[in-house]
Amino acid sequence: MTWLRRLAMLAVGVAVAGSLTLWGYAHQALPQTDGRLSLAGVPAEVSIERDATGIPTIRAASPNEAMFGLGFVHAQDRLWQLETHRRIGSGRLAEAFGPPAVETDKFLRALGVKRAAAAQWANASAESRAALVAYTAGVNAFIQSAMKARP
Repeated sequence: MTWLRRLAMLAVGVAVAGSLTLWGYAHQALPQTDGRLSLAGVPAEVSIERDATGIPTIRAASPNEAMFGLGFVHAQDRLWQLETHRRIGSGRLAEAFGPPAVETDKFLRALGVKRAAAAQWANASAESRAALVAYTAGVNAFIQSAMKARP
């Protein structure tokens, strides 16, 4: 009976240690949604407030600063999706998901999504490019300064 009790205690200990490890990682991967952050790359103050359900409201002095805030919030909430879509657009899923994704990558490259995006960028107005660059700066600001663990 002693060995059964020891085995049960070991199982409980492993379960508790595993739960604490997962909780710690999840806690690090969650975004900061309250308080203040000082980020490089923001020319003026951007205010991001979340309601009780976590829906963000972005206030900024200019449209490009609002786009920076939007990029930051999207990275906080949807970084995994952003990364996956970036890989889909360039046909590079196999880098993350391994050999089973190679056929999908071949198909996506044949579709020419990356070439179409490059053509759209070349034809975009200066205002549109500035908005996209500001959005990207917001995504990168989250990745560089606020993220402790990958989602």
